[in-house]
Amino acid sequence: MSQRTTRRFGFVLLFLSLAVLAFGVWNMQDRLADRELDMVFFEEPMHLEAFRFKGQLVRMELVPPGETGDVSGVPATVLGDDDALGAQTDQRPQLPAVGDDTWVIRYHFRDEFVDFPIFDTADARLFPDAGDADRLGLLDDWFGVYPMVTGARTAQEAADRTATGDLEPRLIVAGRYEPAGVKPGWAQTQRQNWIYRLAELNLNGEPAIEVVERTYRELDAIGTPGTRTPEELIPTPAERERDLWMYYAMQQVTPAPFYRAKDRRLDDALEAMGWTWPVSLGGGFGAVFSIVLIGFGFKARELPA
Repeated sequence: MSQRTTRRFGFVLLFLSLAVLAFGVWNMQDRLADRELDMVFFEEPMHLEAFRFKGQLVRMELVPPGETGDVSGVPATVLGDDDALGAQTDQRPQLPAVGDDTWVIRYHFRDEFVDFPIFDTADARLFPDAGDADRLGLLDDWFGVYPMVTGARTAQEAADRTATGDLEPRLIVAGRYEPAGVKPGWAQTQRQNWIYRLAELNLNGEPAIEVVERTYRELDAIGTPGTRTPEELIPTPAERERDLWMYYAMQQVTPAPFYRAKDRRLDDALEAMGWTWPVSLGGGFGAVFSIVLIGFGFKARELPA
């Protein structure tokens, strides 16, 4: 094939490939635009120990060891109490017991409170004596207070609709814990059994504070179940819509290296793209190949020695 023929063929292939790519991308955009995406948006964690949330006072109290009293605050709803995902409560990992040497972070809101024990020995040694007004930042890898917005598709939409009052912001307190009985040094390999205590502070209605406890495994099934996730752990669409914020709250207090990356089901977005995905991919490969052909077509012939 001559250089001129190669160039012509390359230009024709480039035109056709770009047309196929544009056709695939255009239809892909339409398909993805029709998807109802469940999004959760968080602001930066709040490190203030006392503040007002929509006019209601939120106050943190650091309770010294042995002074928690007989009242445990708002009881947590654990998976199995409401049959949300069908697990058995007595088979779940349990939080360690609050001992006589355990410091407790207690949040007060609307005459109720919820406790978050500090079981990490380093944090229990450093945090109570920290004089920094931003000391809650010391606990960001496992604990945080987060303003949250649900019901919007983009961050800009969330900000605009919150400003106009169309969407109500929500406030949650989240903590991540190792289960009781885990040997020192083995916690990272046991992350499926990590326990997350999630408390939502309700502006209106009762209860003022709702507390749930879920394991990493249970929350992961809400967000992105794997191919080997038991069917009884996979929520219905209604349950997923109700509880999806818990999955994203888990991510706020879980170091990124510990997210599960394997064993994923085919992503919903790929399913939504359908035929447009391979068509767009083929058009892209065709465009790259045609550019290579055009380059060969313009390459000067080597003169004989």
